[in-house]
Amino acid sequence: MNEFPLRLSIAAILAAAIAFAAVRARSLAPSGAIAAVVVGAAIVTGGGWWAGFMLVAFFATSSALSRIARGRTDQAQVRGSRRDAVQVLANGSVATIAALTMPLLATDFATLAFAAVCGALATATADTWATEIGRGSTRPPISIATGKPVTPGVSGGITPRGTFGALAGAALIALLAGAGVRLDLIPSVGSIAPLTLVVVTLAAGFLGSIVDSVLGATIQTSYRCSVCGACTEQHHHCDRATIRSKGLRAVNNDAVNWLATAAGAGSSIVLAAALG
Repeated sequence: MNEFPLRLSIAAILAAAIAFAAVRARSLAPSGAIAAVVVGAAIVTGGGWWAGFMLVAFFATSSALSRIARGRTDQAQVRGSRRDAVQVLANGSVATIAALTMPLLATDFATLAFAAVCGALATATADTWATEIGRGSTRPPISIATGKPVTPGVSGGITPRGTFGALAGAALIALLAGAGVRLDLIPSVGSIAPLTLVVVTLAAGFLGSIVDSVLGATIQTSYRCSVCGACTEQHHHCDRATIRSKGLRAVNNDAVNWLATAAGAGSSIVLAAALG
């Protein structure tokens, strides 16, 4: 039997089980669970079981941090900790596309595609960890674009604690990526040194999180409540219409997340080609 249909079947079953548990734990909305099954099964089918394990590491740690921070609130938070399909795809579709190309490419190019998977997942992890860990900061965030203080939770705001969270999240995926290559657990990947992949993934993931913050501070749309004056990323707050205060109307947080993971994936390809 061809290994890919078998891998797809097993991966889909396991992904469905994890997604069901996540819905029960209120980490995923039903639509998010469906998207997570598609993303998980596709990444495992194209990139192998270790790539799937890296995806689970991203999701599990991010969900755990979200649950820890659930008691804290900020004015700009929109959807809470239950991820819907759009959020799942915004964070996972770039890695999915890269993984699906791996079996179709020659070894050297498949290695670069795997680096893209790592960079995209490292970016998503870094961004989520930065957000959740940064919420516990006692210092007010500053805008990465202007250096001026902003309301906690406003896109583009950074803190030392959140920056450390971004580095730690990227480091987790980087170490897992290096371990996968070191243990020869990645199909189709050629001769890239584990340490090189660790460095590439760490750098690309952190850079992707910086791109996320810059886009969030500049072109991401933001609204201001006409009642309480709070900044929000949604169209309605306090049951009243809000006023767009900055950014492009079409660029919401999901678009920024997708662009950031694409930047992380692209950066990892460039760095892997240069260093590998």
